[in-house]
Amino acid sequence: MEQSALAQFDNKLLDGLVFCRLVYDYFEQVRQSEGGVQTLRARPRPVKRLLEELLPIARYVQAHYGPGMYLSIRWLNGNQQFDAQVEATGAYVDNTGWPARSTIEVTHAVHENDHLMREKLNSEGSVFGLDGISRVIAEDGSKQVASVPVSYTNQSYIQDMQKIVLAAIQAKVGKSYPKHTALIVDCSLITLFLRDEWETLVTLIRAEIPKHEFMEIYLTAGQVGYAAFL
Repeated sequence: MEQSALAQFDNKLLDGLVFCRLVYDYFEQVRQSEGGVQTLRARPRPVKRLLEELLPIARYVQAHYGPGMYLSIRWLNGNQQFDAQVEATGAYVDNTGWPARSTIEVTHAVHENDHLMREKLNSEGSVFGLDGISRVIAEDGSKQVASVPVSYTNQSYIQDMQKIVLAAIQAKVGKSYPKHTALIVDCSLITLFLRDEWETLVTLIRAEIPKHEFMEIYLTAGQVGYAAFL
């Protein structure tokens, strides 16, 4: 998609539900285009912004938007301190002390081999687990992505994911953000998580979450529809 596709969001104050509709429309435009699934995996810059900022923010909006809580979003396509500004109105805001103005920062909790997995899927259509992926030099001297089977013992994959999420949060702790900043942690799960495994993951993260000054931390795994406030 053209970089101009982001112009409909950039520095535009949009009602939260309008923002969500436009984000999902943009996603479907990419997905349904020729080679759309491969484009989503490759993540050229506009699509990277879509997947790694706009979609997580849309999920956050839907987690809050409702009677007495009406959000408007101004997403900013740049390298400022945060990714979006939020204006909130409604009875919930008037009576609970919820800030009328806040900001959103989005970060990502992904396995270090996530980009190799997506490259392998685009080139060959299948891949084994993330821990079994590596970049290798083939006999002809070309660089290729190798993938071998891996196994996990008990719930080691949950603990591995916990470490990835906590590292992503820790990387943001201590940085300078405006008052009333919400942190969205968008995670790509390293393997299939059932609902009870996701809940175990959230419990483990909460037990060791570092001290922070964020207004709130919202953990989301959009591919499978899981989410939690930490």
